[in-house]
Amino acid sequence: MRTEIGPLQSVSATTDRDTLALSGADGTTGLWDIGSPRTPRRLGGAIGPADGGGRQVALHPRGRHLVLVTDYGQVGVWDLDVEAVAARICASTGGALTHAVWRGQLPHVPYRPPCA
Repeated sequence: MRTEIGPLQSVSATTDRDTLALSGADGTTGLWDIGSPRTPRRLGGAIGPADGGGRQVALHPRGRHLVLVTDYGQVGVWDLDVEAVAARICASTGGALTHAVWRGQLPHVPYRPPCA
């Protein structure tokens, strides 16, 4: 499998072996769906800052969370459950992402009420 991440510094997999977290020595981290090994695909974009520092990765056994530990001792935890994250954002913002705010931040993307 070829990726834009490299050279690899850390790899972690879910227990079903369908998802890999890869981290390169340059600090680039990403998730890959390898459920079909002949056609692996990237899941989303880069995770965390590509700050030039290496990091270790650990995936929750079922892929719910990703933990990153940098060479500088910083720890970050990413919730990978999209529905749970969306529900938490909607509950905490009270519908603050109005049509006007959307248009100002995402002018080329048609408005979709995010918490409807």
